Amino acid sequence: MRILFIGMGSIGQRHLQNVQSLYGKNVECFAVRSTSHNNHIKDGVATPVKDLNEYYQISTFKTLDKALNEHIYDVVFITNPSSLHSKTILKCLDYQINIFVEKPLCINLKEAGEIKNKLIHTNSILYVGYQTRFDPIFQKVNDLIVSNELGDVVSARFEWCTFLPDHHKYEDYRMGYAARNDLGGGVLLGLSHEIDVILSFFGLPDTIRAIESSNKKLEINADDTIMALCEYSNNSFPLSLVLSYSQVTETRGFRIQCENGLIDCDWNSGVINITDRNKSDTPEAFESNMLRNEIFMSQTKSFIDAVRRKDDSITNINNSINILEFIENVRKGME
Repeated sequence: MRILFIGMGSIGQRHLQNVQSLYGKNVECFAVRSTSHNNHIKDGVATPVKDLNEYYQISTFKTLDKALNEHIYDVVFITNPSSLHSKTILKCLDYQINIFVEKPLCINLKEAGEIKNKLIHTNSILYVGYQTRFDPIFQKVNDLIVSNELGDVVSARFEWCTFLPDHHKYEDYRMGYAARNDLGGGVLLGLSHEIDVILSFFGLPDTIRAIESSNKKLEINADDTIMALCEYSNNSFPLSLVLSYSQVTETRGFRIQCENGLIDCDWNSGVINITDRNKSDTPEAFESNMLRNEIFMSQTKSFIDAVRRKDDSITNINNSINILEFIENVRKGME
């Protein structure tokens, strides 16, 4: 199998490392690199090496056109800035390549529509990297909601607050794509895993009201803190969402209040406390021992297996379009 990686930053190298770990000599890897840095990046730590291309034993190209004209690829991993996703995806679809693109799919609904219209005229599989779905915690809570085991939802609160300067300490965070609107940055796109989880559990809300923080101490020109209040009219419950790049201590989790119980999740500790009042007043703990990179590995294996089987059911463009619709509705809600 021949795989092309577009972008060799932190997430690009994670996917390359995982592919090489899973498949070894059964894959031949190439990369398109716009910069010539020689930093080996793993778990947020950058270590200089003599030659990054030699370290990974990959051939590289300076432009996507040159790479696409040089070889035929089975798969492409797109991990460049979000603002470049659409153009890159459309170009790769011209070559009928199977695509793994890091979240988000692209930066707006117009681009998403163009991608979808082109995708349906190809045989390509397109998967957007929302790896949280492979976390046992997500699967456990989804099962609880689908089974209605705790009764109807009364209210829900979701939060992911983190500190952007801590993400890539080896570089000036203000220059990274997450901090720049022109590259598709900001918390709504950058932390959209949480939006994917919400929509997976409950679907799109009927109305959204939102506020953006006016505190700009991070000195970035993208949204750094958003609070949204969502209303689900059919099921008659409210849901709040807080996303922030400005919180110096990271917190990530959610609480779902149901008629007969409570689901209290701390993503960072990997624990859900589930209270079912029909059984006991004492919460029952569900713990995931799955490491963060194991979740990425599971996602990669699922995608490559689907490509080998030619199983396009893994394609999740409609879910990704719903996420972009949610984001646009949040932005309208702030107006």
